[in-house]
Amino acid sequence: MTGKRKQHTAAFKTQVALAAVKGDRTVNELAGHYGVHPTLIHGWKKHLLAGAEAVFASGAEKPCLEERPRGDGRLRGVAKESHFLV
Repeated sequence: MTGKRKQHTAAFKTQVALAAVKGDRTVNELAGHYGVHPTLIHGWKKHLLAGAEAVFASGAEKPCLEERPRGDGRLRGVAKESHFLV
C-alpha cells in the first residue's frame, strides 16, 4: 500500500494552528473536523508559537503591502480578455 502523502498548504496549517491556539475546541475535535492527526496539530501549534516572536521583531525583512511596487495592470487585462475562451 504505497500511497502519496498528503501535503498541506501553509494557509491550511496556519488555520488549524490558530484554531488550536484559540482553544475553543480540543485538539481531538479539531483533528476530526479538519481530517488530520492530532500530533500534526500539536506540531503546527508549537511551530506557530515559536515563530510568533518574529512577527513583532523590529527591522522587518519584508516590506509592508503599501511599500510593494504595483504592476501596470497588464495581467488583469489579459484575464478579462481571455474569459471568452471559457
